[in-house]
Amino acid sequence: MWRDDLLSEARSRGHDEGYHNGGHIADLDIAMCMLKFGCPLDQVARIIELTPEKVFELQERIRTSALKA
Repeated sequence: MWRDDLLSEARSRGHDEGYHNGGHIADLDIAMCMLKFGCPLDQVARIIELTPEKVFELQERIRTSALKA
């Protein structure tokens, strides 16, 4: 393979990974906001397509940060 082909492939892969990671971070932010407004855990999990365990973990993160404040 030529150097230019390798660079193009690496850039494309990096872009795809960044887009995926950015979307995941946005999903977590939305889930955190929903939990702060009192949405039920199962509803947040269904809408954002996260596992109930991950949503519970986010809820605990919110609760502990509220206790520290």
